[in-house]
Amino acid sequence: MSLTLTSVSETDVSIQDILRQCTSLKNLVLDPSDFDEDFVQTETPVSFPQLTSLVFGSTQWSYKGAPDIETAGLLKSLYVPALTDLSVFGSDVALLEAALCIEASMDQLQEKTHQCFLLSTRTLQAYCDPSTFSSAPLCTPAFRNALQLIGRTYPEKQAKKFRKRYPDFVNALFSFALRSRREADISQIERSLKNCHCRESWLEEYTPTALRYLHTTYPHPTFGPSPYPVLAYTLGLIFVQARALFKGLHSTTLHNAASKNGEGKRQYKGLQQMIFYLVGEGVRYTVSSSFMWYKRTQYPIITGLVLSCLIHSPSRFIPDFLAHSDAVPVYTSSLQRFINSQQPKNAILTFHAYYEADDLQMLLATLCYVFINRQLVFTESSALPKYLGNSAHSLYNAIIGFVRLNGDEQYITRLRLLIGESYEDDVGLTLLVAFAQAIRDSMSEIELASWPIFSQ
Repeated sequence: MSLTLTSVSETDVSIQDILRQCTSLKNLVLDPSDFDEDFVQTETPVSFPQLTSLVFGSTQWSYKGAPDIETAGLLKSLYVPALTDLSVFGSDVALLEAALCIEASMDQLQEKTHQCFLLSTRTLQAYCDPSTFSSAPLCTPAFRNALQLIGRTYPEKQAKKFRKRYPDFVNALFSFALRSRREADISQIERSLKNCHCRESWLEEYTPTALRYLHTTYPHPTFGPSPYPVLAYTLGLIFVQARALFKGLHSTTLHNAASKNGEGKRQYKGLQQMIFYLVGEGVRYTVSSSFMWYKRTQYPIITGLVLSCLIHSPSRFIPDFLAHSDAVPVYTSSLQRFINSQQPKNAILTFHAYYEADDLQMLLATLCYVFINRQLVFTESSALPKYLGNSAHSLYNAIIGFVRLNGDEQYITRLRLLIGESYEDDVGLTLLVAFAQAIRDSMSEIELASWPIFSQ
């Protein structure tokens, strides 16, 4: 049985009542015309136990020219455990997030996700000890696909549920990402992950279909294929997940758990390694390990966890950050590389580039915050020249290059077309302009002779 509904309005409360009368549907096409999530009863899902094919949006729309979709509450309200074919047409990221809610209700996907957690946990644990490197069950592409599916199934808002359900994974994730390593061990991990060693013996313990799924080409549903090497992208997924778990905690949770040594309550089971690396003795490794992976990959998103730590616990993390001599040079290099990648103006703008720009802007804003916190900028006796040293000129040039790129009308127009919505970030760019000017003001007149003058 099939049903096609066009010009569907979420403001029409009767639409869900109509759908509830069609429980035997196997194919459904919903073509919405307007959106208002407040009218959708997401707490009482519409169940289609036999539905195998779902199309949301019109196939006649051009992706880039689709009208803005502000919410997708109707899509979120559907429960489709037998779904095998899902097609979503639209231009808003919120719509794709809603599609993930649909996928989360699929029984097959839930089983597949569970197997991904088990395999990923074993892989992370294996690479925490050189003596067990050879026992890691997943190669890089399969590991990437598993982490990507995990991240889609448990977004940041579900961090608490994630941590309680898979505490071993959480502990292994933080231990893998932040532990102190020798250079030889890192090289061995990279070599091991590049070779597919997902042996047949693992098929007896884990679902064969899950391993087959993890060895298929699986680009990100929103971003598409990554421009970064698969290993760098995989490490990025690890740090994104770690940051999401950290941000999903109440500000006092880690300290409360640490004071009780993480014992006595089941809820603390997934916090042991987070306690060690974020509030305990392992704090000194967090900054250095993050920079170590960042230097090897040049993937800015890896620094996201450290940036959150600097904002969340400045007194604990800023001293280690400022003591890290590679911080500014590495950041400056990434910033300049991004600016170059977006030139000339007809360079291909992708979701990856859009979000990388966002990561870099957050990076610069956090760097400015760190300097303000330690009174290195915006003070009469600025200590900035001494700290920046030879990096001052290149950092200044990179910042004004980034600001100019984001102030270019042609570039912003292309950005609006990409993300399907308006793009305005005057506040963030104003801070960066002030930061660049503070760097310039801290220099002597002789040093400034070769510096470009920036004017908006």
